[in-house]
Amino acid sequence: MRDIWTKGTSGNLEVVKSTSNAIHSAGKTENSSGNLEALRSSSGNLHVNTRGAASIDVNNGVIADVEPAVAAATGLVLLGYSCREVAGTPAAAAFNIIHGATVAGGVKTVVVELAANGSETVWFGPDGIAVDSGISIDIVAGAVDVEIFYKTVT
Repeated sequence: MRDIWTKGTSGNLEVVKSTSNAIHSAGKTENSSGNLEALRSSSGNLHVNTRGAASIDVNNGVIADVEPAVAAATGLVLLGYSCREVAGTPAAAAFNIIHGATVAGGVKTVVVELAANGSETVWFGPDGIAVDSGISIDIVAGAVDVEIFYKTVT
């Protein structure tokens, strides 16, 4: 059975409609910032919504590894990144996003190669990539500005 979430006039999810066209009234659970975290239909099914705001870790003019860029946390999720090559004399740049508190002890998760003056923004979607062990940046070559988008899902 596939459920459809319907947004009410207040902007919050208010009802769940299943493929059988049955409409269930739903109870919602909000976190301390008022964002909807979960929705439980009258049939007892729990639907998790991770609409919480993303955080950003800004790293400007990076020429050496950043360990960690984001500290380890249960439920840490990499949502995406934005980067650009920033050397004084434009040159190719490369870096890796590492799942781990250190480059040496982590797992290479994303490989990025930029042309001189190049830039790139990548979004992994609302579910992202689980990175409970933290996020580090491994500089392979050049100088870059790197913004890491992440959140912690509880």
